[in-house]
Amino acid sequence: MALLDDLKQEAERIRRDGVSPKTKQDLQQVFYETQIKPTLKRIYVYLNELREQLNVIKLDISSRYNIPGIGTTDTLAKDYVVQIDSSSQVTQVGFRCTAAALELQRGTIGDDKTAEDLRNLLNSMKHSFTEFPVKGFSGSTVGIRFEFMLNIPISVLFIADTPNQSIQMISTNFEGFKTWQHRVKPDKIDDMWLDKLGLYLVRRGPDPNTLTLSNEEREKIQRHLRSTRERFRD
Repeated sequence: MALLDDLKQEAERIRRDGVSPKTKQDLQQVFYETQIKPTLKRIYVYLNELREQLNVIKLDISSRYNIPGIGTTDTLAKDYVVQIDSSSQVTQVGFRCTAAALELQRGTIGDDKTAEDLRNLLNSMKHSFTEFPVKGFSGSTVGIRFEFMLNIPISVLFIADTPNQSIQMISTNFEGFKTWQHRVKPDKIDDMWLDKLGLYLVRRGPDPNTLTLSNEEREKIQRHLRSTRERFRD
């Protein structure tokens, strides 16, 4: 009922002040001020508190990535950063961290396409790496040896999408080397959604946008979330 309440308040203001928005831009600005801006600020407060707790608890947040020509690599998250572009007219909130491999990555790649795929991936992340040819008994090149430290930049951004009356959630490198985008209505981002977001970011639950739950299912998850938070505090 949050949207209806906000619209009622705006209607009362218009009746009181005798000023009514007359253009599409005016209506979009009202929606931004009453729905999108407070929701983005709420996301920022939640993410900032999550970051503070993670820095104290030092929770091991592990994930696996498939590296071309190298194989599956285990990583641990570190260096959490929460950003907001403006305290007064916020349009973007970001959660960033790094997924760092546990050891130096080494591998010999025998085909040119896979080697190029690895170069492109490392260059896209601005990684330094070494490569050198591997010679066979005949002296001909049989492969290329790569060595590098893997630090994967992860970001989850929340961006105002006022024309569509929504907030875009864009995650990059969180689930493999991919970018996922969701459009979320502000009134869907309640305490339950934020708790699901927190579990998603610490890799204890699915993307908060993937499930539509019944009240019974929501209560079951809420009980699980309360139990999880108590374990973290312990």
